[in-house]
Amino acid sequence: MKNWYYSIILLITYLSTFHLWMHVNLQTIKLSGIIIVITLSLLTGWCNSKDYFTNTFDLFWHSTVIFDIILEAMLIKDHDHYGFYGCATAFALVIGGYHYKKLIDNRLTAPRPIEYQETIASD
Repeated sequence: MKNWYYSIILLITYLSTFHLWMHVNLQTIKLSGIIIVITLSLLTGWCNSKDYFTNTFDLFWHSTVIFDIILEAMLIKDHDHYGFYGCATAFALVIGGYHYKKLIDNRLTAPRPIEYQETIASD
């Protein structure tokens, strides 16, 4: 949870993919879906090896975005509307909320500076 770079890349890729799909044919959607999912899966593996994810749930939530892309590419024929913004918002709220909760939890359990501890002890 050191940064949000991968989550932002994932969001931008998700939105860009669906915008692209509004203007291309079904074969291009399927082919680009496979390429994008492979690329994001490799990037997810790399991020996992660099300890980007705080735990399995964090990895799971990011992986659901990738899974949604392949499902949409293979099962949905018409990508002619902006409904994907609703999905992107939901993913952003879940992943962002999870990131925020972990950030707060880490702040609450982080060791306090000695000066702060002494101030509390003297009160």
